[in-house]
Amino acid sequence: MAKKLIVFLHGFGFDKNENKASIEKIVKAFPNYDFLGIDAPFPSERERGGYAWFSITNTRPRKYLFDDGKLDYSLQFLQKRINEALEQKKLSWKDLILIGRSQGSFLSILLSSQNVIPCYAVICLGSRFNDVKQFKLNSFPPIFWFEMEKEEAPREKLDVYKDLISKGLNLKYLIGKASDHNFISPETTDEIIKQIQSLDKRN
Repeated sequence: MAKKLIVFLHGFGFDKNENKASIEKIVKAFPNYDFLGIDAPFPSERERGGYAWFSITNTRPRKYLFDDGKLDYSLQFLQKRINEALEQKKLSWKDLILIGRSQGSFLSILLSSQNVIPCYAVICLGSRFNDVKQFKLNSFPPIFWFEMEKEEAPREKLDVYKDLISKGLNLKYLIGKASDHNFISPETTDEIIKQIQSLDKRN
């Protein structure tokens, strides 16, 4: 099994230690892989603390704010951190697996798809298709998109998902069984491991 680097990007209001049991189980399933968890560079806007990759409004339905500079800063911040880790381990973007939840999921897709060189895989846990649609994508790594909030995504969300596939995005849609937006269940953890293993067999 070729060496890889797994990078985990947490959700809004959390840190790199969120869902620790699930992330540790994934890492242990691939003993030849290295792991890097990264804290977002901004404090979150929630009382419980934690960190954020970019701002959100307090209105409902919630909308992300992409015009305050934090998203661009976070993308540059992650590029630097990940490039340093890959260089240190003598790996390339082709050896990178990004796992993100919520905000981290969205950052994972942008980070991977805006690079000319696609990464090995992206695991998205509880993000929104609509947010991705408004950005230019340059490469199309395998993306495993887990719906974490319901047994099935609403029709309008699936319509955007299908539209992204028609534009070339390499998406696979899965259900995060027994999970919710903030919690990665053991069942979902096992499915993540299974999907990465399926890629290893093909490569």
